[in-house]
Amino acid sequence: MTASSQRRDEQVGTFFLTYADRLQSAVRRHVNHVGNELIEDACQMAWTTLLQRPDITLDARGLGWLTTVPMHEA
Repeated sequence: MTASSQRRDEQVGTFFLTYADRLQSAVRRHVNHVGNELIEDACQMAWTTLLQRPDITLDARGLGWLTTVPMHEA
């Protein structure tokens, strides 16, 4: 792992701690016809995808992208 990828992972970790609950709540509001397990799985997939996408910024715009991914998945 390079120093820059390790730094990105740390930044995503901080982003996760800040927004994980907010993401699940947003997805639950928009996709309320599915169970919690599916919502959690879809959110987990979104976080995993974020780790693989260094082009996604870790700000409000990135949060918008992150919110869209599990909504489509769920």
